[in-house]
Amino acid sequence: MSTQLFAASTGEVNGIYFDAKTGDVTGAKALSDGILNIPESITVDGKKISVTNIAEKAFKWRTDIQEVNFPLSLKSISDGAFEDCISLKSIIIPDNVTKLGYSPFGGCI
Repeated sequence: MSTQLFAASTGEVNGIYFDAKTGDVTGAKALSDGILNIPESITVDGKKISVTNIAEKAFKWRTDIQEVNFPLSLKSISDGAFEDCISLKSIIIPDNVTKLGYSPFGGCI
């Protein structure tokens, strides 16, 4: 799944915030259903950028996240990306994720 974004340093597509230059996920709007769906890619000014990283502390202290659906394009989850997300029930990290930062899920129950 690819979604369209126009050039800016950061942008939002379908409630997910991105760094428009790198495609890094940097956050999300509040979730009503508790499910965070991260797309495989974004399109910036006609150029497709794979989503390969979740930025440092992108979702820290989010109590509305219960489930995360990671894209197969994801390669790394940065330091504290989901730290203290106390409502997170379970995660499945895809095999293609080769780098986990320091305590990306620290404080999650």
